[in-house]
Amino acid sequence: MKSKVDDRKSPIQKEIEVQTLNILRNRITCSGMKNRIIFTDYIDFLVDSQTKKLSMAIHEKKFYYEGKTVKTKYGYEMNPVCQNMQTDYASFEAWALCLKYWLSDQIETVSLRWDEPQHIDVVRQRHYNRFLYRVLKMQEHFEWFSIESENTLTVRNFQTELESGNLYLNIPRNEASIPQKESSEATIEWSFISRKELFKGVDFDACGNQLPVGVFRDSVSNTNALFTGGKSAIDLWAIRSDELWIFELKYRNKKIGILTELLFYLWLMEDLCLNHTIHYGPHTDKTTMPRNFDKFYDRTNGDIVAIHGVLLIDELHPAISPDLLAFINREDRKKRSTIHAQYYKYQSDKKIILL
Repeated sequence: MKSKVDDRKSPIQKEIEVQTLNILRNRITCSGMKNRIIFTDYIDFLVDSQTKKLSMAIHEKKFYYEGKTVKTKYGYEMNPVCQNMQTDYASFEAWALCLKYWLSDQIETVSLRWDEPQHIDVVRQRHYNRFLYRVLKMQEHFEWFSIESENTLTVRNFQTELESGNLYLNIPRNEASIPQKESSEATIEWSFISRKELFKGVDFDACGNQLPVGVFRDSVSNTNALFTGGKSAIDLWAIRSDELWIFELKYRNKKIGILTELLFYLWLMEDLCLNHTIHYGPHTDKTTMPRNFDKFYDRTNGDIVAIHGVLLIDELHPAISPDLLAFINREDRKKRSTIHAQYYKYQSDKKIILL
């Protein structure tokens, strides 16, 4: 097997990658021809050593007390397909990509299956819709990723539903408020937008923050929300010529879900700017738009030809290495967006240094 650790890297980086690879390998316990990898309580990872297929299974779990089902903050059961996509048990894209890269000698293809959610309410349905959209996009972008036959009809029906109406994004209504809490992600975000330097060595024509990404069917209203998170937003965005750059900012947060979150935003922006399957409302008045949004809005009708997604971080999950990001860019068969990482240092005097 060719080593995943590049000899040209610093001793610290090489040690981190060696440890990462060892952790992944040590989590495999042999059982006949299949190897099971355990990461979370809700996802099973099973590798078939003959076919080199990684099977991922997302499970719904019920909550019991004294033999009876009980209701918790998740409801009577917890299903990751109806939960925040950044959590370890919901970010299936990040796990699939990391395992496919780090264990490439053992994994050639990845399949996904999941328990269909029960007792689904409006909020859970919107989470589930977003999950199904992410599944569709993973299939679209990575030819080695597939879903098991038991879930195929659900995904096909959702795709038909997506194509049956008009999809719209919401727009910013107010200027973003200045954060009061020091040393928070909001404070750092404000510092970045104030200094207008988001990526080392790149000058941008315009930039802004908190770009709304609520998706709605036929019109923008609460009752027509397709996904959860009408207040969800891309942390930072910038325009350079015919390129759109979006940034997912994290501070003291090494969750692997940052990769899932950035991919979701990238795919939404592809559908808005490149595929034109998502739009802004027909009566949008750009003259009253805050946060430089008018400059973004002008470019969404065909001027954008490439999209860059940036992990803007002070630290990162050890499995998300520069080589992993290069692997994702290389394996993406659409080749219309590119992922980068930009490290920064937040100093005690509130100054930010790009590294």
